[in-house]
Amino acid sequence: MSNTTSRARPRCYETAIADGYSFRLLIRRNGDFSGISDLFGTLLFGQQEVVGVFTGAIVHLAEPGEEPLAYAMDSHSSGLGDCYGELLMEGKCLDEYAQLGDSDLLHLERLRILKPHRGRGLGNLVLASVLVLLCRSCEVAVLKPFPLQCSGALDPMASPEFRAKFERGRGKLVRCYSRIGFESAPKSEGWLFRYLESPESILGRTRSQWNRSRTIRMPEIPEELEKLAN
Repeated sequence: MSNTTSRARPRCYETAIADGYSFRLLIRRNGDFSGISDLFGTLLFGQQEVVGVFTGAIVHLAEPGEEPLAYAMDSHSSGLGDCYGELLMEGKCLDEYAQLGDSDLLHLERLRILKPHRGRGLGNLVLASVLVLLCRSCEVAVLKPFPLQCSGALDPMASPEFRAKFERGRGKLVRCYSRIGFESAPKSEGWLFRYLESPESILGRTRSQWNRSRTIRMPEIPEELEKLAN
């Protein structure tokens, strides 16, 4: 599979995903680790109001950087470091995929949507858009569901009640992401993954109004994405 993102200059895309909502995605090669591209996205309402943000990364297994993969991922962020240790190390579920290096790995790091706009399925529409836009260079997508409002559950001193709230929130996210084809990654702690096929097969698992003909490449990076990326 050809790699269409690793040697390109920063690129920005926009697509309508639902009535009144659009999604913008910036793809930019990481300045410190040449084998990784960073992803920054914004969900807009009415083309102006930012009501959600997305971050992620592409790990370029097909055209790796100069740095050893484990070092680059661990140094880039805790999320990618955990991804390597849980999914790509020898004996893990994606170790052979990493060794083959035929295509890239898509890591979905963080998605936050403002409260007034939740409960409308927008999160899955955003993620489906990312999967469709990048499925030609990435064959596998991974994520680790984490309810952001319960981050304190990782504190060893957190109460059993708070930990229970965290588990309920995480379970809800797992069920949500399963609707767009994600499933539990064997031999990992809490990671989900899915193989990416054609855009049509990805969109077929959502009730999306996403329309490929309305996806455009923007020659200039919008201001709100520039701020998010910096």
